[in-house]
Amino acid sequence: MIASSSWVNTWIPLALGVLLSGTSAYSEDKQTAPDPVELIRQASLAAKTNLRSGSGKAIFEKHVKMPNEREMKLVRKADCTILFDRDKYFVRLDFVVDESSKDKTQIVVCDGKAIITNEISPLFHPNGAQGAIFPIRGGNIRSYSSDVPINPSKLQEAIMDADEAIKRFNIDIRLNKANGMIEGIFRAENIIQQFVAGPAAGYNVERRTILNTNVSKTEPVTEFSAKWEQKDGVWYIRSLQETFKSEDGLNTRTLLEYTSFLPNVPVPAEQFHLNALKFAKGVRILDHRPGAPVRSYEYGLSRETDPSKLDTLVGQVESMPIRHLAPAQPPAKSGRWQWALISTGAVVTLAGTVLVGRRYWVRRASMTKTERK
Repeated sequence: MIASSSWVNTWIPLALGVLLSGTSAYSEDKQTAPDPVELIRQASLAAKTNLRSGSGKAIFEKHVKMPNEREMKLVRKADCTILFDRDKYFVRLDFVVDESSKDKTQIVVCDGKAIITNEISPLFHPNGAQGAIFPIRGGNIRSYSSDVPINPSKLQEAIMDADEAIKRFNIDIRLNKANGMIEGIFRAENIIQQFVAGPAAGYNVERRTILNTNVSKTEPVTEFSAKWEQKDGVWYIRSLQETFKSEDGLNTRTLLEYTSFLPNVPVPAEQFHLNALKFAKGVRILDHRPGAPVRSYEYGLSRETDPSKLDTLVGQVESMPIRHLAPAQPPAKSGRWQWALISTGAVVTLAGTVLVGRRYWVRRASMTKTERK
């Protein structure tokens, strides 16, 4: 009995110690295990707020495959100069390859309120260039108006704004323990989106696919892939690729890749001024904003003397001389023109009379032969 009591007194505390130790370790692991939702949300917030400005050189490419073609074809390639400061950006594209024009350059400037482009090409006569104003719809300052359909100041949101998506959608986000990647999926009606993010990219989204179940159950319609780099403690996208596959067989692939980049550097305010577009005197600037009072301006001396009205790109353009677009006019009704019309009518009438008369006499001759028989 004494031995039995001694055994109990020895082993029960030991077992309890092991059990409590295991429970404590489990509790500690549970507390310290990373929350994948919080990891990806914090990474998204940091990417949006830490990168305030930037300056770099990049290469832009666009490949296209038409429905009747087998392979992608390079249709556009440009060397790019990119500057941005929060919602403002400047992009200059010097095209090496362009299907529409040789020796083409495009400059795009956004001041956060409007987008203005200057397309320099020998196709435009007589000034060799043409400008355009585009609106910013619903806060979206994606550079849809230019040959580079992206907003360089918000590349991280082009791949995916994870912070905003978590707020808006019911996303299933899980940590894949096998490879350490965070995987997410969410659905909005017939659109299914999937994404992955990993520690090598600071848990920023590296790939996102968009599946339209009305088009295909397995093949993504759009796919984004990004390569992230960290410099001076700031994460930025070094390259961004977007592929698109339409239902009718049209496929496109665009790529923007930095060859050099400096984050959070001072950018002169002059880069977001109308002068940065390098318009030549007399170049026409078309206004594509809905309800714009004037549809065309001519770059020249400003008509505005109030400096407060020149603090935006639109204000600077609206101070330029108005260029009226003359509507197409019908030909002048001169005496010679009227005589030509009358003569043509007379000839047509005479020809018709001759044909009718000929048919009448042929028919009469045929009837006469029949009566004789």
